[in-house]
Amino acid sequence: MMQQSFTIPQQSFPGLNEIIKAAKAHPMAYSSMKKDWGEVVAFWIRKAKLKPMRGPVSIHFEWVEKNGRRDPDNIRAGSKFALDALVKAKIIPNDNMKTIWGMADSYRVDKANHRVVVTLTQVEMGCD
Repeated sequence: MMQQSFTIPQQSFPGLNEIIKAAKAHPMAYSSMKKDWGEVVAFWIRKAKLKPMRGPVSIHFEWVEKNGRRDPDNIRAGSKFALDALVKAKIIPNDNMKTIWGMADSYRVDKANHRVVVTLTQVEMGCD
């Protein structure tokens, strides 16, 4: 079973509230946010030297926040930036249901070492 991961240190993705606020503020604000965060994620993907995965994959997001103020559903919206960057970097072929068979999240607080850890696991295809 192939498994690989990358970490985005000392970062907290924009949450759903920030994404909605940007989208309402200006037509290009969300687009700019997506581009900027895509570049951040792409940097850490390259640094981790991830190999392409054909899919299907299961993805786990470990959201380590600097404090406990944000709700999990707000935090999780940032996964969109990571998934789009994985596709653009050609690590996964697409972020549709053919490629992504499952996503899971865990949430913790660590003031000194907040981060996002993304783990991709190749799903083994059984014979029927």
